[in-house]
Amino acid sequence: MLFVRTGISDRGGVIDLVNKLQKQCQGKPFHLLLLSPQSDDEFLDLPNVLHYNVEFNPDRMYDDLGHWMYCTEVMGGILEFLGVSSKNLFWYPAKLPKG
Repeated sequence: MLFVRTGISDRGGVIDLVNKLQKQCQGKPFHLLLLSPQSDDEFLDLPNVLHYNVEFNPDRMYDDLGHWMYCTEVMGGILEFLGVSSKNLFWYPAKLPKG
């Protein structure tokens, strides 16, 4: 399983989240992918944690198609590196639409 967290994080908060994920996953393997514009040093040597020093600002992406395409390329490369594709990706949005 792969969990994704975006935005600035601190080491203590990430450790807390990893501990909670370990409990919820009940021994199943997982990785936490962090996407935030900050140093990798903050998360160095944390088990199951992968950090990429990137920022995907939706406001900027909506205003600039070139930036949107750049972000798409970067994220696609990250997912490809991790072995995630349309064949094995399950997307669970934060808020499900009411219907």
